Formats: sequence, C-alpha cells, structure tokens
Amino acid sequence: MKSKSVRGRVHRLLLEMLESRGGIIVRRLLQSRLVRDERRFLATISGEYGAAQSLVERLRKLSAGPHPSAFFILGNGDSVNEILTEDFAVMGQNLSVGLNAWPLHPHVPHMYSFEFENDAKPLDKELRELVAMAANKSPDQRSDLMFLRPSVQKLPLVAEWLTSLAGPQVFFHGRINLTTRQQANLGGDINWSLERLSRGNSNTVLLDNGASVVRMISLALLSGFKRIVLAGVDLNGSDYFWFNPEFIEKHGDFTADFPRKAAESNLTLGTDNRPFSTRDFILQLAVLAEQHYGAQVFVATKEQALATDLMVFDFSRERLDHSGGNGV
Repeated sequence: MKSKSVRGRVHRLLLEMLESRGGIIVRRLLQSRLVRDERRFLATISGEYGAAQSLVERLRKLSAGPHPSAFFILGNGDSVNEILTEDFAVMGQNLSVGLNAWPLHPHVPHMYSFEFENDAKPLDKELRELVAMAANKSPDQRSDLMFLRPSVQKLPLVAEWLTSLAGPQVFFHGRINLTTRQQANLGGDINWSLERLSRGNSNTVLLDNGASVVRMISLALLSGFKRIVLAGVDLNGSDYFWFNPEFIEKHGDFTADFPRKAAESNLTLGTDNRPFSTRDFILQLAVLAEQHYGAQVFVATKEQALATDLMVFDFSRERLDHSGGNGV
C-alpha cells in the first residue's frame, strides 16, 4: 500500500511539473513527436491505399483566390432547418464541408468528412450507407471524401472498400490532441500546435479535441481561410436535423435507418472523454483565429448556442456582394 501511495504522489508531481510554466518545453516536445509520428503513419497508409495527401495545399489555393472563399462547416443540429435555400446557394459559391450524417441533407457540399470506429470490427452499415449517398449525390460534380485516418486494426478492412468508391477523390487526415489538461494552458498550447501543424502541406494532421468541428476549424485556419462559418453546430441538446417534421415532409424520413437521441448531440460538451468541452475549445480557437490568423469564426443562425459568443454570419450581405460582382 505504501509503495502505491508513493507512486501516486510521484505521478501527481510529474503532472504538476508538466502543466507548469517550465513544463511547456516538455509539452511541446511531446506535441512535436505526436505530429511527426502521425505524419509518418499517414504517408504510409495514403500511399498504400491510394488516398491523396495534399489536402491543405489544395485548399490553400482556394483560400488565396482573387475573391477568397468562406469555409462553411455543416454539422448535424436542428438549426440547419433554419437556413434558407438562398443561403445554401451562398455556401455553394464558397467552400463547404458536410460532417458525419450530412449526406442525409439535400444540399451537396464540396467535401464530406467521415470517421471510422477505432477498432477491428467490420465497417458499420451506417457509415457505408452514408458514404455511398455522398459518393452518388451529384454524378456530374462529385464531392471529395475526407476521412479521419483509420486505426491500425481497421486498416485491412478499409482498403478494398475504398477502392470500390469510384469517382470521388479520397483524402485521409490525421489528428493530434493537446497534452495539457489545464484551462490556463489551453490558448498557448492550441496556438503553438497550430503553428507546428502549419509546417508542410502534405500528410495533413489536424488539431483535435474529440470533435469533428474542431478538426475542421483547424483545417480552415491551416488552409488560410479568413471566414469560418459553423452551421448546425448547435451544442444545446437540440435534435438532429433529419428528425425535424418539416424536413421529413420535404425530404423523407430517415429516422428509422439513422436513429439518434437528442442528448447525443450534447456529448461533446462533457469532459468525461476529453480534457476540454467542445464549446470552450471552439471559443478559444475563435479568439486565436482573430489574434493570430486575421480570421473570424461565425455561426450560421441565431438558434445555435455559440451565437451568444460569436457573430451570426450575414448571408444577405454576401448575396448582395455577389450579385454586385464583388462577392466570392
């Protein structure tokens, strides 16, 4: 019992040292090692399974055009149903990424983002169906498919399936989490990590906190976008967009095939499986975006919880600018 108590005290002391001002050097060494290892793994699997590697490089060309695009991140919350048809047209004139179950929505984004379960189970039926929907949405102009890289155990199950997805371009991206667990270190460690991730355009590794939207915000910043708009990122316990009665009436009923509980949409607000809540992480990213990247993070609708902290994107002004020839 005494030896366990000693080990516990030593462990707590080491953690305190890691989170201290002096521990910043160790945290950054750990982050650098994580980035290096993740990039090496991505290089291996991208080459082996034929996935493209130059995601950030490609997006940087779009963000640096004569009329820089806004980067729309399309989540699955019910507030999506408040977005007007003409506002989706604005998204079509910019760049949009649909997350997870977005293929259930009729709006076709430029890219879809998916992730695998991190185990050796067979590819789940729901993921295969969603990816099939995404791949076949618009045969004339297929959206690219972006996947969080699979685990080592999952790799053998992914190869054959990916080769069957004829048409869309497939990208893998990696992720790293912060090593800090202290709120006081959050801003500085995010900023340093993004700077470290910005070195090099291939084998894209994104900052993560256990949420797709965090990875996509970091992708937008690393790619040079100055306007990042969160749509359907509700963070308020709302239901998913395809459970809305009006959506069902217009677009069909997907609730039986893609069941969800409203409470699931709030899971990323907790810290049981992550050191920081998604809300805190997004708000810190928004601050750093403005301070260090000259960028701004918006929400698409006032119904989103983050509308109390972030500005609501002005779609009407965007439509006016575009019609006058000055838009994106």
